[in-house]
Amino acid sequence: MALVDAAANFTLLDLNIFLKEQETVLGGPLTRIGNKDGKTTLEINDLDPAGAPAPPSVIITSGAPPAGAQVIGTGKIYVSGALTDATAYRP
Repeated sequence: MALVDAAANFTLLDLNIFLKEQETVLGGPLTRIGNKDGKTTLEINDLDPAGAPAPPSVIITSGAPPAGAQVIGTGKIYVSGALTDATAYRP
């Protein structure tokens, strides 16, 4: 598992773009969200076997995920500098 820090001043849009980039670079899906030392922390499973099909990207929201979405996790993260309740889900 890889832990990746995201800037506390990211908007939700910035955070989701950053997350998609990190999932691509590390070759695995998001598994957990949280915060540490004033930053948002993303845990990404970079141990997926090579050649495994990539799951759809995860989306982070401060509201409820849409009906039928697969919830990956919930936690407090920083959005635009404020600690915010968030949910990570796969559409």
